[in-house]
Amino acid sequence: MRKSWIIIFIVFLLQPFLQIKGVNLDYPFIVMDGRIYRVVVEEEVSTDLIGKSVGRVSALIDESDSIKGNASNFYPVGTKYHIIYDTDPRKVLAVADDGKFKKAIYQMDIPFHWSTLVYNFIPFLFLGCLIVLHVRKEKYRKQVRRER
Repeated sequence: MRKSWIIIFIVFLLQPFLQIKGVNLDYPFIVMDGRIYRVVVEEEVSTDLIGKSVGRVSALIDESDSIKGNASNFYPVGTKYHIIYDTDPRKVLAVADDGKFKKAIYQMDIPFHWSTLVYNFIPFLFLGCLIVLHVRKEKYRKQVRRER
């Protein structure tokens, strides 16, 4: 039983080291749903073409941070992403910037790394360990009751 707790403890200690580190991008970018968009600062989008908001920056990152969720290396937390009418939001978005909208063009998906799989699997592993421990505990209790 103690071995199980030690293993769980070690897994949680290693978790910060199992995250993908930021991609070195030297331009302003946003991330939405695992997709990296380059913001073309020089290119504004007319407000007539702006559609509904589809997301917002939830984390400000730098080169040493891991890329998770909706993030940016330039825009502050809370900056909204919008669709542009007559375009595919998987290819182009608009980013709110001081009352104006800048075009953001899809560049790449966040690179896959084996550690991403491990990182996403940890909660399920933890839940599985808890279930196994509970089942073993119940079996032990039943055995002790029978022996009495």
